[in-house]
Amino acid sequence: MDLRARRALLPALLAAALLMMLGWHAVPARADTIDPELVAESVSEDGYYVDSSASYLKSDADLDKLRAAIEGAGRAGVVVLPAGASTAAVVSRLRQEPNRTYVILTGTRLQAFSNSLPSAKVNGLLSRARKAGNPKSEVLTFLDLMSGKHPAVTPRKKAAEQPSAAASAGGATDQPSTTPVAASKKDSGGNGVLYGIVGVVVVLVLAIGGFFLWRRKQGSSGGPGPDAPAAI
Repeated sequence: MDLRARRALLPALLAAALLMMLGWHAVPARADTIDPELVAESVSEDGYYVDSSASYLKSDADLDKLRAAIEGAGRAGVVVLPAGASTAAVVSRLRQEPNRTYVILTGTRLQAFSNSLPSAKVNGLLSRARKAGNPKSEVLTFLDLMSGKHPAVTPRKKAAEQPSAAASAGGATDQPSTTPVAASKKDSGGNGVLYGIVGVVVVLVLAIGGFFLWRRKQGSSGGPGPDAPAAI
């Protein structure tokens, strides 16, 4: 490959390297697999499970508050997971435990379900807890509401009250809630995969363009063609 061809491919290679570096940071790392049995065992023994990669309720002071709130709430369990973690297996395992209400915080997304309380009540508690203003306070507020303390919460600005699934279906039900009710929050880092895909497409386009430019320069390396204008 001659010098001109190398110069033609250099911008494409630089762009590819840059996009790979950006893509590495843009695409969020996948959360480690959560062991449902470990979660269930921890909740059964301590009343809570806080993953080491989670962002909330990890400090000693927060854990003290969490233990006190769980004790006051009675048959309650709390699970705190990192953003992006799958909760399906955890929820399925916890449903096997009788007479308990669970709060699951995944990143900033709050869920709640119960094996003993009606779904309408769980929905109502979750709706009120969401007004606390931040994920940590939402968990503690939910537990306080279960205990009957009814703490005063400051409504979040522009927080839209959403009707529960039970209310939309035509009223409350006396059956225990087994379907997790999730707050309408989005985990951070959701656009990382899209950025990575766009980056790959751009890299391919630049590489193909550089290749054709090199081929064209190779074809014209023998000198100007018969129809080319004479240089002045």
